[in-house]
Amino acid sequence: MSDLPTPIEKFKLTVTMDATITVFDPTGEPVSWLKPGTSASMTWRGVPTETELVLGYQTLSQAASVTLEDVVTSSRTRLDEARRGR
Repeated sequence: MSDLPTPIEKFKLTVTMDATITVFDPTGEPVSWLKPGTSASMTWRGVPTETELVLGYQTLSQAASVTLEDVVTSSRTRLDEARRGR
């Protein structure tokens, strides 16, 4: 067995955002649901620096914030549909 450290050839950072939106009727029964989600990844050859990781996370999080706007819009749409009895 070797005491040499295992070389790291690739490093991958993945940011995932998932949500569950459920609309209930007055009796508490679910009438509509939506499960949006997204993920974004960034890969480095070798090991990234701490600064590269922070910048990578910030970049990937900004991509997920666009999805958050979509989640809010979808929620409003499902809520309106449920109010109209669809």
